[in-house]
Amino acid sequence: SSRVLWTLAVTQFAQFNSQKEQIESQVEIARLRQSLIRIENANYTKSTIERARIEGEALLEKAKAEKDAEEILSRASMEGDISRMKEMIGLLGTPNGKLYLELVRAQSFSKVKSATILPADTKTLFLPPTAAATL
Repeated sequence: SSRVLWTLAVTQFAQFNSQKEQIESQVEIARLRQSLIRIENANYTKSTIERARIEGEALLEKAKAEKDAEEILSRASMEGDISRMKEMIGLLGTPNGKLYLELVRAQSFSKVKSATILPADTKTLFLPPTAAATL
């Protein structure tokens, strides 16, 4: 009977130690999982920050490239305009260009509603007060 009690006590003690080790192992596993989750969260945060930084830099580069492209297009447009103006000025210096200028002057006279023709040797012109107000 004492041997049975002793065997029962040893068996219960062994079971108790086994359960204690199992619980300690589960606690250690939970602690390791917690540590792993913290590390994964830190890595996720770092990768999110890094991704945001890279996206920000990409947006800045894109904006800079678009600005540079706009400046290049604007410069090319201005250079084209200047080239066309120089060509036009060169053409206006030719005999046909002078005829074109005379045509443009004549067309501008079509906007004149009335005109007074004066002799070439007129030195002084006296206008009535109503006529002077319309000039």
